[in-house]
Amino acid sequence: MRVSARMHVTVVTAVAVGVVVLPTATAQAATVSATLVVSHSTAGWPVPSPDPAGITYDPGHKRLVLSDSEVDEMKLYKGTNVFYSTLGGAQTSGAVGWTTVPWSSEPTGISYLTAGRSLVTDDDADKVFLVNTDSNGRPKGTPRGFSTRPTNGDAEDVSLDSDATTNGHILVIDGTNTDVYDYSAGPNGVFDGVAPAGDDQRVAYDVGKYGALDPEGIKYYPGRNTILVLDSDSKKVYELSRTGALLNVIDISAAKPRHAAGITLAPASNGSGKTNLYICDRGIDNDSNPAENDGRFYEMSVKLPAR
Repeated sequence: MRVSARMHVTVVTAVAVGVVVLPTATAQAATVSATLVVSHSTAGWPVPSPDPAGITYDPGHKRLVLSDSEVDEMKLYKGTNVFYSTLGGAQTSGAVGWTTVPWSSEPTGISYLTAGRSLVTDDDADKVFLVNTDSNGRPKGTPRGFSTRPTNGDAEDVSLDSDATTNGHILVIDGTNTDVYDYSAGPNGVFDGVAPAGDDQRVAYDVGKYGALDPEGIKYYPGRNTILVLDSDSKKVYELSRTGALLNVIDISAAKPRHAAGITLAPASNGSGKTNLYICDRGIDNDSNPAENDGRFYEMSVKLPAR
């Protein structure tokens, strides 16, 4: 995973022709604290994930799916960089997961799209892959994808806003420029990164102005029609409207995150029927310690103000 630069480039200078810049919000946002429910180690799994960077929920199989952008660079790599987990943190037996190699060695973010398809980002290649999967959730063939360059040069995480249009919108967070990019399929109905005739219009809004320093996770919240952006350095989640206005700030410091990297929404592990936050934490980067193995994810609950 690329280490995001700590300098901030405003969206006005960062984006190119064809990108719409949305206005800054003026309303005062509330700050709420999330409660840690439980923390789980991914390092101690039979097939370990030392650097989980993305996390999503697969409702069909009722499991979490975590992507690891660094494990294939390490000696403990066992042919898997996308892992399955129960809500309770146990690695599923038998079908442990799958690998994005050779089409991507840097699966930074992951998002469940629909039965038979998932989204995976690569922040080295700066691409979004649309991955067709079989009944077990494993990829079929080499996926097609589209480039986020030149505007988005650090495609960290991805989510799908399936309620916006028939085709849906793909949301991607840029960790370096702290921008959220909103991609919609053009007249051909395909996400392919081709811009003529209005294809893949790009709308960007900046979360750096709200205090985000290194945003690496993003999740569309269908129940509230909002966007959750996870920021590693500030240890906060920023809830945004669909036009980029700041609604709420969620403090996740109760989990004591070292390098929070991916976020999703999933049913509470206690079976209460509530929806909780699930956040993965990369811990120490393998660039500074090639033998590190300290990945984890944690479940958090939070009560947000009514919309």
